[in-house]
Amino acid sequence: MSELILTRPTRLIHTAEVANEAVHSAGDYYASGSVKVEDDNELVASVTFTSTGNKVYLQFSCSAKWSGAHPDLEFYVKRGGTEIYRTTVILAANSRYSVAFNRSDTPSAGEHLFRVYADIPFFDGNDHYVYNRSLHIHEFKAG
Repeated sequence: MSELILTRPTRLIHTAEVANEAVHSAGDYYASGSVKVEDDNELVASVTFTSTGNKVYLQFSCSAKWSGAHPDLEFYVKRGGTEIYRTTVILAANSRYSVAFNRSDTPSAGEHLFRVYADIPFFDGNDHYVYNRSLHIHEFKAG
């Protein structure tokens, strides 16, 4: 594992202080190419991994290019067929944005597919894209 530095109120915590195998990087996804988002749900990232049943943390980020007047862009995360998170990003017309969110989940032990979708609730017919999409999943052992 590369050097990881966490901050807590009184001091920094370095990787050497984290118990061996306490953090498992369960899955990573990155794509620089763009995905056009229209009025239906567009799959923008997915990761499959095997969980031990402990808490996992999902980190998603992307860039969004918006052409047109309607400002709402929704992202949602599914684990298997179950939606576990949804958020709406309000965008200004004809702009570019960086979008990021984190979410925790505690799946059962076994293999799971996490998918992130983008949606425009009120499609205006203009061109809307997300690109530089990344999804990282880390699992932490129970302590």
